Amino acid sequence: MTYQKEVSDYLTKNFDLRPNSVKLYSLKLNQLHKDLGIDYKDGFKNYNAIFNYIKDFKVDKAIAFIHAIIYILDSSNHLIDIYKNKRSELSKIKAEKYENNTKSDNFIDYDKLYNLYIKPDFNDDLKIVLNRMLLYIAIRYPMRNELGNIEIASKKSDMVNPNTNYLYITTRNMWFYMNQYKNVSSMGPINIPIEKEDQTVIREYLKFLKNNKINSKRFLLNYYGGINEFLTNDLFGSKLKLLLKYNFPKNNLTMNDIRKAYETKLINSDEYKSMTNKEKQKKHNKLLHPMAAAHKAYNQV
Repeated sequence: MTYQKEVSDYLTKNFDLRPNSVKLYSLKLNQLHKDLGIDYKDGFKNYNAIFNYIKDFKVDKAIAFIHAIIYILDSSNHLIDIYKNKRSELSKIKAEKYENNTKSDNFIDYDKLYNLYIKPDFNDDLKIVLNRMLLYIAIRYPMRNELGNIEIASKKSDMVNPNTNYLYITTRNMWFYMNQYKNVSSMGPINIPIEKEDQTVIREYLKFLKNNKINSKRFLLNYYGGINEFLTNDLFGSKLKLLLKYNFPKNNLTMNDIRKAYETKLINSDEYKSMTNKEKQKKHNKLLHPMAAAHKAYNQV
């Protein structure tokens, strides 16, 4: 049994955590174990080494490490207060960033991403098509890195697992059925209709995969020394970051930057100003968060 699987089993058995949280925390603890040699059974006593390790991470990522450690620590352990204080410190920094929502140096206008979601050329070689399709969908539907774990379903009876996200395809329409994502506990499962022009591209893409004898249940695939599935959201995020870096070498863009660009353009559009709140929320559903979060955390001025 791998260390990550051991931690995952421990979290599942001892805590009431959603599958996505188990996956996230086991990944973070596995990374600590691999990079610093720290085992969850040792109690994370060397907190100075851990804080130094995460100090250059983005705040959200650093908080994810702290959350994972706090879940593992017994509530009677004196170390838990040290980690809770650190989490409070990081959360304060995060809140201040939200309050000062000015455009950062690496902010990119959504219009500049436009050329990256033109229709892929399905006469290109396999690697290029897989990469172009990933960019196309990530920019058109920036639903966090959950995009990497979406499975294809051609009938409703295929969508039996409540912990799985699906691309549901009928002869006339398509939807993303999102059952597992960060805010699912407060928002519930969400289905996102796919626009007609994107449906055409997706059908051509799936035909391209079939013609290349690629039979995978996953919608988006990773070409890395061969054809692979994205086994984790982090792996999807890393691949997306590399592709964005190739196209925008001066920026250090991630999925979160695409989300900020999308929401900033949407919220400041004339169309948005005349929408009802219900219509606005439908637009924000595309990014899997409530309207309030869109205004507070993603709109940049």
